[in-house]
This record gives sequence, C-alpha cells and structure tokens, in this order.
Amino acid sequence: ELLALLRDLLLRQSVLTSGNLENIHISPSVLCVIGGGVLGSQIAFQSAYCGFNVTILAQEGEVDTFVKPKLDNLYEVYKSTIKAMCKPKALTNWPNGISSIDDFNYDECLKKIENAYSTIQVITDQNEALKNVDLVIESITENLDVKNNLYRSIADILPEKSIIVTNSSTLLPSDMAKSTKRPDKFLALHFANSIWKNNTFFLNYFFTRLFNCFIFSITNHCQNSSPICRALI
Repeated sequence: ELLALLRDLLLRQSVLTSGNLENIHISPSVLCVIGGGVLGSQIAFQSAYCGFNVTILAQEGEVDTFVKPKLDNLYEVYKSTIKAMCKPKALTNWPNGISSIDDFNYDECLKKIENAYSTIQVITDQNEALKNVDLVIESITENLDVKNNLYRSIADILPEKSIIVTNSSTLLPSDMAKSTKRPDKFLALHFANSIWKNNTFFLNYFFTRLFNCFIFSITNHCQNSSPICRALI
C-alpha cells in the first residue's frame, strides 16, 4: 500500500515538474535502509517480510554488535506474535502488518518470517548497498548536519531511478532535499514504532505547489485501504 501511494504521489509530481514519467520507476522492489537502529531494523524486517529485497547499510563496527542483535530480537518477536495471533480474541491490537485477520495463516506467516530473517543483508559498503536500489529509507540519528552529509555522500552513487525517503519525525524535508541532488524524488516518511502491529506511517512533502496533488493522492489511496490508514486523513 505504501509503495503504491509513493508511486502515485511521485508520478503526479513528475508530471507537474517535468511533464514526463520516464524517470519514475513504477514497481520498487530493491530497498536499502540506511541505519539499523530501533526503527531502521523494524522497517528492514517488515519490508523483507513483505517480500522485498532488503539491505541495511550500517556503519563499520555496528553490524555484529548493534544491527544483527536487533534483527535477532525481531525474528523472535514476529514468531511470538504469530503464535498469539492464533488466539485473536486475546489480542487488543491485531498486527495488520503481519496479516489481516481474515487471511491469517500461521504456516504462511512463519515462512515469511524465516525468509525475511534469512535474506536481509547487512553491509557497510555504500557502493554495494546502493548499486541497484529502487527505494532508500534513511533512518539515522536525528541530526540535520549528519543527514545532509549522508545525502551528499550517496547522491552520485545512487541510480537515477532511486527514490529517497527520510524516517525523520522532527526535521523538515525542505532542509534536506537539496543535499540529495534529487529533490523531486525525496520526502519524509515516518513509521510508527512496532511497525508490525502499529502499521501506520506519516508523509511530509515539501513542494507547496503539490499540496493539493498530495492530498488527492493520499485521500484516493486511503479510501480503499485499512481503517487505520483512512484515519490518517
């Protein structure tokens, strides 16, 4: 659902700014999450659970001591969650990020958990992590200078097709867009903590003239989405 919304928004933006759709990749499938902290690791695991090819770009020295332990913990959390989902009446918050209540199948969910855990790559080389990426989700420390330095360092590495989003919840995308060298493919996308059960996100786009277009996109998308997503509008 999220990728469909991003596609719709960016397609509309491309039409308004350039009049063509050639540089918008329609079906993102290769994701790189930069930063493997609390939310970064959750975003990566949830994306891999949903079938995407996911890489976490981590700093030297953090792979085994910081990132992988978080993925190990999420692996256990997801497994314990689907066990609890076998008794839906005991749950106060159904984990829609794992499965809808109508489509829940324990064995299928377990397979997806195992696949996510075994396929996420955690690497430290920028060129390797970003060589064929469709969507970059930045989730590093909430510091404007650090984020802008990161964007400048990857700007010339990323393929033309790549979309960048920041998981920032407090910084303005307009203060970071220029550093990406692709402001037309950049926005803020903040995920809620415990993403597998609090399956919501918040978008912030900095092109004022696209505000009406954005509202149309998210409204049109959410009308046919989950009650939680519809509540956001």
